[in-house]
Amino acid sequence: MTPSEREYLDALEQRVRELEQTRKSRPRRAELLLSALLVVAVLSGSVSGSSLTGVESRLAGLESLIRLGQDSSLEVKAPFKVLGSGGKILLNVAPNSFAGLVNVTNVPGQPGGIVTINSLGGKTLVSLGVNAEGHGRAATMDAQGKVAAVMGETGLAVFNAQEEQVAGVTRGQGQGRVGIWNNKRWVAELTSDQAGNGVIKSYSPGGNAPVVTLGADPQGGNAGALTLMNPAGKVVAVMKATTGGDAGTLSVMNSAGKPVAGLTGGPAGGGAVVVANAGGVGLAQMSVTSDGRGQVQIFGRNQNPLAVLTQATEIPVGILQIYNSRAQSVANLTVGLGGAGFFQLSSKAGVPTVEAGTLDNGNGTVRVGPQYVCNPVKPATPVIGIPGFEDCLVGRGK
Repeated sequence: MTPSEREYLDALEQRVRELEQTRKSRPRRAELLLSALLVVAVLSGSVSGSSLTGVESRLAGLESLIRLGQDSSLEVKAPFKVLGSGGKILLNVAPNSFAGLVNVTNVPGQPGGIVTINSLGGKTLVSLGVNAEGHGRAATMDAQGKVAAVMGETGLAVFNAQEEQVAGVTRGQGQGRVGIWNNKRWVAELTSDQAGNGVIKSYSPGGNAPVVTLGADPQGGNAGALTLMNPAGKVVAVMKATTGGDAGTLSVMNSAGKPVAGLTGGPAGGGAVVVANAGGVGLAQMSVTSDGRGQVQIFGRNQNPLAVLTQATEIPVGILQIYNSRAQSVANLTVGLGGAGFFQLSSKAGVPTVEAGTLDNGNGTVRVGPQYVCNPVKPATPVIGIPGFEDCLVGRGK
């Protein structure tokens, strides 16, 4: 072996020793193997002195693809592929595969390495690694290098241009949870309740309690419910399905949480409005009757009707009915057969005893009963109670 060959062989051996030292902290199996093969080839005489120049050229070409950087890290020039034991591609770095560069580093003091993808300008756009607590972490950055989204062991967090969290997806307390932030405050969330139903909650910017919830009816029925709360979190209105689930209902509460007004789909297919007192007892109702007539009812504390304003059943005119404490009609105000006003009073037994209206000639009349002896009707003022006189009063036209 010539001195020049020995000198070149010594240089190769020195290169292998350097690689061995580097391999203690960073595996470089591919480069060690290639360099070692070259050394064996020279020692075995398969590489002659005349071909040393070719070997050197091949080694230089190899180092242009795989080499040690200034920080003793392995540098590989794209394109390249990483193959698994079965020959399948695990990682393919091609000219058009990435918009930037892939870096694998180790951060001192952290339990694992970090894989980063940088832009061609050198800014980190994607980071994948292990955080200080030993959990996996993936992050993406915007063009200015600010964090845009982070995915960790609890979920996904999304940030605005000021790196303030504006949205998040977490696993919550055993169930999924999607949250929205505004100005560093929690303002909305999508989650599930204890019964497993989906719930959407909206928070006021200055409060910690929800002011709106949209979800299943907490009282059951497999129907939806919209609940409104005041800033203190107290329920002030609820919109949901009726007990039977075939119509909608809206309840409005007072400051004590008692329902004092309600809007619902009535049993006759029309709407109904109910107004209650401070104790939640309904005292007034506007609704539709079963035969399609509109009506307004006033109730007592025992829920018996006291007054009803509706349409008469015989003719399409209005009628006002007053009831006594036993729910018996004792007074009616309506329209007579001639189209004029008609007033009727009844006894506690429901028998009409007084009627007042207008005759066809335009004169007013009052009849008292229950006999109503008014024939022939005379335009005079009878003395009531004296036998032989008619039980009626008739006004004069002139």
